[in-house]
Amino acid sequence: ILLAMPEVEEHMHDQQEVNVFQTYCPIPKTEVEQVSHLILMNLLPFLLEKDIVNFGWAIKELQKVGFNKLEHSLDPHYLPTMQALDDAGAYGTGISSFGPTLYTVFDDDNKDIVKAAEEIVGKDKVKVTKAQNHGYVIEK
Repeated sequence: ILLAMPEVEEHMHDQQEVNVFQTYCPIPKTEVEQVSHLILMNLLPFLLEKDIVNFGWAIKELQKVGFNKLEHSLDPHYLPTMQALDDAGAYGTGISSFGPTLYTVFDDDNKDIVKAAEEIVGKDKVKVTKAQNHGYVIEK
């Protein structure tokens, strides 16, 4: 998993973000249905099938519906960086809430996305990590 934290002049946070939730939630049922369909019929099956390319596609599609769509319409600062990452070979770029962290997945076939991301947002603004497939472990 690649995490990228682009510099933006301003981004939504704190009370401003709370106000958005209070104003726009709940989102329309049709939007919830679209998100649910993408997750249950695409994202999860692609994850189970270890189909990273289509898993990334589902991440990208999730940015176009539901609350993610709303976030991008209210705070479009990240869209150019997300598009640049996708153009550089990301399988699909998402945003963590209102940002500033962007994320994508990669494998050996598009590992050059790490260097491309460093060029796009700056080397010190890119982190590579792995998914944690378990909860917190208490050692005795």
